[in-house]
Amino acid sequence: MQIEQFSDILEWTANYHQALAEQLHCCCKKTDLNKLVLDYLAMHENHLSKLILAFKNLGKTGELDTYFVEYINDKPDIPLLCPPNLDDCTTYEQVIEHVMKRHQQIIELFSYLRKQMVVGHQIELLDSILETEQQEIKIMAHGINRAHEL
Repeated sequence: MQIEQFSDILEWTANYHQALAEQLHCCCKKTDLNKLVLDYLAMHENHLSKLILAFKNLGKTGELDTYFVEYINDKPDIPLLCPPNLDDCTTYEQVIEHVMKRHQQIIELFSYLRKQMVVGHQIELLDSILETEQQEIKIMAHGINRAHEL
């Protein structure tokens, strides 16, 4: 997917979370992975995908048409632009580590983009997206920790 505008970033992020959820469902079929934890993560990835798409409705007229292509091109260390791949993960701990790492990279991308903005409502929208991503990762980590306790 070519990312050029704010709306593209939201769409890409939602699609990325959806693809990650699908990968997690595939990992559940492996016998040595903890199905409960992976189902939990997949459910949150699906939920997060829907939340990110909802931000498209919050954007003001013209706001989502803002071009971000120069910011993306200036930040070459974005390994996220390719779809998630969990094939190399053989234990559910590796899957969890991979998912958390990817979430951190998404947060770093949105933090970087937020620093580039000068328009108040774009900053507010990016702040809301960042807060949503950060809250979801905290919820997922808490749920994973609870599962380990069981």
